[in-house]
Amino acid sequence: MGPEHRTTSTIARRRGSMYVAALGAAMVVTVLGMSALMTVRIERKSADAVGDLAEARLLAQSAVEMGVWMMDDDPTWRSTLTSGTWKTNQPLGRGTFSLDGVDPIDGNLADLKLEPVRLTGTGLVGDAQFIVEATATAEATPLAALSRTLTASGNLSVLSGATFTSTTAALHTNAQLMNSGTIIANVEVGSVGTQGTVVGTVTTGATSLEMPDPGVFAMYQSLATTIAYPGTTFDRVVLAPGLNPWGATNADGVYYIDAGSNDLTIKRSRVLGTLLVKCGTSNKLVIDDPMFMQPYRADYPVLIADCAVEIKLTSAVLVLSETVQLTNYNPTVAVYLGIGDIDLLDTYPNEIQGLIHAKRNLKLDQSTRIRGSVICEGAVTASSANIIYTASLLTSPPMGYSSYHMAISPRSWERVVLP
Repeated sequence: MGPEHRTTSTIARRRGSMYVAALGAAMVVTVLGMSALMTVRIERKSADAVGDLAEARLLAQSAVEMGVWMMDDDPTWRSTLTSGTWKTNQPLGRGTFSLDGVDPIDGNLADLKLEPVRLTGTGLVGDAQFIVEATATAEATPLAALSRTLTASGNLSVLSGATFTSTTAALHTNAQLMNSGTIIANVEVGSVGTQGTVVGTVTTGATSLEMPDPGVFAMYQSLATTIAYPGTTFDRVVLAPGLNPWGATNADGVYYIDAGSNDLTIKRSRVLGTLLVKCGTSNKLVIDDPMFMQPYRADYPVLIADCAVEIKLTSAVLVLSETVQLTNYNPTVAVYLGIGDIDLLDTYPNEIQGLIHAKRNLKLDQSTRIRGSVICEGAVTASSANIIYTASLLTSPPMGYSSYHMAISPRSWERVVLP
């Protein structure tokens, strides 16, 4: 083989090697390019997934916030909503959300305003799901009625020749003033029928004040010891946490009497606790001379009556006297001013102290003296009476006598991770 042939073969081999090398380089570049594209796509999908999850999280949190808004927007939400699902797959933005609201105490939203609500929000965006839970609790604001000596839902009527005195705080009616006597107090009324003599200011067109929650009576009844109807008269009795002449005692002094279709008169007695009385629509509770009533617990009312009430105490004249009534009103299980004894030498004011809540009409007669506040869901008629306001009822309201706003407890937020 000559030199020319060897050179030609060598050149051909070199050209083939260069082609293979170029092809290999092109394949490497192609692979690198495809890898880069795949990396970009993966990163984009990862970024999209992260973005979807972040948006799903916002949707879940928004669902919980919507739950709070729903409770704030509807005063009757506890009866219109049920414990369970509130919203399902509601569209928002690029995804959807769902909302559950559950009473974690007893599964019943409607029974008590004090109970919390566990809100669960679920956000969905694409394949991303985020679930978050938070607890809404009731933040209490004392009823404005507790800043008045008396608040009536119905008319406030003062009879001819009568004097109705209120110290420190105003008398308020959501309805009409019918005054044929003398009122020594500032008065707030929806309107004036008869103004009469008012030693103080009269404000008309006053904003109606909220009445207590309808469930308050039932709430206290659940805490009470029931006393079988003792007959038409409850006379010369001491009722206290450690003393119940008719049976079992109650540590907080909360007692309940259902008089049925009967009247009930309580007189010449001492009540240290919270008394609940219920009777028929045509029947009434009468509190007669002399009487001394005060709550055992400062955070409980002294009287809640689901019936018409007539209080007729001649507080300006009479006292509750052990000597006169031949009754020991401060035995060692029901001390007064820190003292309990066995003698019959003590006297007590003829008055009622604390919060009185009448769910129907109320009549104040004689020279009844009340130290505290009165809330009446019906009409009030007064001959002569004196209510001395107790400011602590507003600063430390009795349980159940507040309005409630639901708000998220900040530390209750948590993510729910499904198994």
